[in-house]
Amino acid sequence: HGWVSDPTSAVNLQLNELIEHIATFALNYKIKYTEDNKLVAQVDEYLDDTFTLFSNYGINSTDLQKWKKSGNRLFRCFVNASRENPASLSC
Repeated sequence: HGWVSDPTSAVNLQLNELIEHIATFALNYKIKYTEDNKLVAQVDEYLDDTFTLFSNYGINSTDLQKWKKSGNRLFRCFVNASRENPASLSC
């Protein structure tokens, strides 16, 4: 028995809009700050994993674990960057 997701629900459609907005921002950031490719790659991976997780009717533990791990890596990326250089967002 797993959690059932409805990709056509209003909440998931809003989530897809948010993912698209973040992806657009990341693309613009990638164009402007080419040296921050690690951060952009991690954001891209997290967005892909988020889309994979929530775009299906069922959520399996493998996709959930992959999503959690990519989210943790992205969070660590931001934490490490802020420690190294508070003015920079590079990983």
